[in-house]
Amino acid sequence: MTIQEIEDKYLIPLYKKREIALVRGEGAMVIDENGRQYLDLTSQFGAAILGYNNRQINEALKNQLDSIISVHSSFYNKARADFISELNRVVDSKLQNYFFCSSGTEATEAALKFAHLSRPDKKVLAFSGSYHGRTIGSLSRTGVSKYRESFQSLLSQTIFAEFDSLESLVENFTEEVGVVIVEPIQGEGGIKVASPEFLAKVRDLCDQHQAILILDEIQTGVGRTGTMFAYEQYQIIPDILLISKAIGSGLPLGLVAVNDRIASKIEAGI
Repeated sequence: MTIQEIEDKYLIPLYKKREIALVRGEGAMVIDENGRQYLDLTSQFGAAILGYNNRQINEALKNQLDSIISVHSSFYNKARADFISELNRVVDSKLQNYFFCSSGTEATEAALKFAHLSRPDKKVLAFSGSYHGRTIGSLSRTGVSKYRESFQSLLSQTIFAEFDSLESLVENFTEEVGVVIVEPIQGEGGIKVASPEFLAKVRDLCDQHQAILILDEIQTGVGRTGTMFAYEQYQIIPDILLISKAIGSGLPLGLVAVNDRIASKIEAGI
């Protein structure tokens, strides 16, 4: 059986396949099983931002493999501490409380749990066209209806407003809202860029209502918009920041950065 035949037969078809079987990568190029090269303009949906077969990354991975590959968070670890020190150079000082995980969706789930601890009696405001993941919690806040339709009975109640609409934002930001989750630039929604006025109003309303602002920079973070994070260009600081994709450069890594207010509500074991 060919590569395609094996995957078609045994993989659950959650993703529409391209008729290319990739076996190798070099820089910005990917190579298929027949040796044909392609310029990868997808960057694996933002995850492979530093390209393929990057010598510095490969060397760092090999060195870590030779040292220790898995260290549970209940133990201290030099590589983790070094990573935190590097994060502190680029993440705003008001957000330097971190939770590490394995994916963007897992980061979203953790962020929603953390926000709930601070505003347990309130609803979440999300936006049309948004995409935050496909697990139950993240799917509840995803505004692309095709992902939600089959699971409506499982999804918790979320208020949806129109993305980048000041009128819809104000109309839907009721006293019931205690958490807002938004992307500065929607990827799945069609590369829609939030206006500075819109995100400024989101931040202002969150401050007025003591609501928690979760900024999903899973696709926009780590230099993809010209600054390390898009929030820098909007001159706002979220209460919770979601980071994944590019920060792992193809490896499974996600993280949540939260302010002191949120961190103070989190206890071991939740």
